[in-house]
Amino acid sequence: MGAAVFSVGEWVIKRMPFVRHLYSASKQISAAISPDQNTTAFKEVAIIRHPRVGEYAFGFITSSVVLQ
Repeated sequence: MGAAVFSVGEWVIKRMPFVRHLYSASKQISAAISPDQNTTAFKEVAIIRHPRVGEYAFGFITSSVVLQ
């Protein structure tokens, strides 16, 4: 019963013009952050230095690649 109500609520939200963009973006972010829901969630956070002095960016490590 609860899943059906949730499904109908999600359907209604996806029909709203501005809200659907916010909802889908927040759903993707929560899926990426939560390792319980998604096996491709990020494992670590990295700080990457840019070529310009004093500028940094955050990166998310999702997997490892071994080069041969």
